[in-house]
Amino acid sequence: MMQVCQEFFDLPTEEKMELYSDDTLKPVRFGTSYSLSKDTVLEWRDYLRCPCRPLSDFIHLWPAKPSTFREVTMEYSKEIAALAKRLCYALSESLGLESECLYEVIGKHQQILMPNHYPACPNPDLTIGLSAHSDAGGITILLQDHVGGLEVFNEGQWIAVKPLPDAFVVNLADQTQILTNGKYKSVEHRATVNAQRARISISTFFQPAADAKIAPIPELLGGQPPMYRESLFGVYLRDFFTNRLNRKSAVDSLKLSG
Repeated sequence: MMQVCQEFFDLPTEEKMELYSDDTLKPVRFGTSYSLSKDTVLEWRDYLRCPCRPLSDFIHLWPAKPSTFREVTMEYSKEIAALAKRLCYALSESLGLESECLYEVIGKHQQILMPNHYPACPNPDLTIGLSAHSDAGGITILLQDHVGGLEVFNEGQWIAVKPLPDAFVVNLADQTQILTNGKYKSVEHRATVNAQRARISISTFFQPAADAKIAPIPELLGGQPPMYRESLFGVYLRDFFTNRLNRKSAVDSLKLSG
């Protein structure tokens, strides 16, 4: 999977630009920042967005080059989907819920694969690869190369996540925080760049259906009031991108007072 993504980003610019779009509603697209026409700070990265569920709806829209991209990405997406299901089951069981509880909400509906390419940057202190944010969905599974650049925010400081060979990074996202009423927290993270080496990472986002109503699971309230108000995931996602990856402002906006 890493190899085929490297081959895609190595394609001539004009070939990659055939997939370019500034329309955030276009399902398959190549781009840089979230919106070149609106962002005030441009990120030092290229990305490719590929929805994976259902595969039959999207695979024909994926890049035709390199020639093995669709085949390899299809198999990878199937394996990652199986891993996400296992993780959702484990999270549910850890909370004393039925095994399938979280999977039914955040694991089985939308799956978005997003390879990222962070070129070597001559002035890494003057830019960012990906701005600080927590992911909007339920769970994110990240495959990263050996270069490193992922950082998480914990107890007031940014901590580098050292790449481990043949390992995935699992980020819990905003809908998991809401559903568990804050028992699990979405992780705030960012991507830095460096002057010497390019970096590739491959994110897979698992998230609810757009019309799903998301609210704290009643069994987890323990007689206490919910910490978050109910919202439609599609509306949440719209507001999330309106805030332009502004740290954890989207999930914080749903907090109930008192």
